[in-house]
Amino acid sequence: MNNKIYCSTGTMVGRVNDFNLDILFEAAPQIECDGFEFMFYPVMYERMRRDMPRIKREMHESDIHYPVTHLDKDIGIYLSCSENGYRDKAFDMFKINCEVAADLGSYKTVLHLWGGFPSDRYIENNISLVEDLYDISEEYGLILCIENVPCAVSDPLTHWRETMKASERATFIYDTRFSAYHEQHDEFVNSGLFESSRIAHMHVSDFVGPPHDFSSLRPIPHLDKGIAGLDTLIRRLSPIYNNSITLESPEIHPDTTYPERINEDIRFIRERTQP
Repeated sequence: MNNKIYCSTGTMVGRVNDFNLDILFEAAPQIECDGFEFMFYPVMYERMRRDMPRIKREMHESDIHYPVTHLDKDIGIYLSCSENGYRDKAFDMFKINCEVAADLGSYKTVLHLWGGFPSDRYIENNISLVEDLYDISEEYGLILCIENVPCAVSDPLTHWRETMKASERATFIYDTRFSAYHEQHDEFVNSGLFESSRIAHMHVSDFVGPPHDFSSLRPIPHLDKGIAGLDTLIRRLSPIYNNSITLESPEIHPDTTYPERINEDIRFIRERTQP
């Protein structure tokens, strides 16, 4: 591996601190990463409209680099719905998110193609729209990466394979916590998708367990404090994956964050991805 290690803004900014980006701006210079993955939350539509000039100014002044943007997770929920208006809403949200990603200077985006209450119950709806999503992404100069989001009916790798049938452009992001949830480490490692470069990005976080239980997806522990077997998994991936990785383990507090705790997790990844 010769990887760029990024840090999700979601490690520091979330509901607990009312999605306060000022905490990010203050802490970012102390984080030992190669850039940040910007997490787009639903509350940000209004904030972006209202505060985008100030936010952009703060971003430039803090010299934060955002090579990746994680798109609003609700997009996949609306894509699942066939009722009038929902798909149009999903595409409107998707375009706004892509515009923000381009403004931030991102070159990759992360999408939950399915999720929420519908999960993968209507996956055919979602997959049928993938080519349109890639068309829009390319207009903004972005590489769209579809995440292995937990499923209620099937499993992420099965949906990835169906997505590849629907689109030759299909590109993916592999999440270690979601992989542990479905007990699919071996299947992903042996899938050939890492070697083929279809997997263009990774998220690293741990998993508390038990598998196949949606309530077990949180809390998210720091690295190697759960049951995901990250030490072994990352070392197995090292010979076959040579692309970007984002830390997702949160350290969110009402008025501050603790960069050193985040840096410990970043060092954990770096140490296991060195040649």
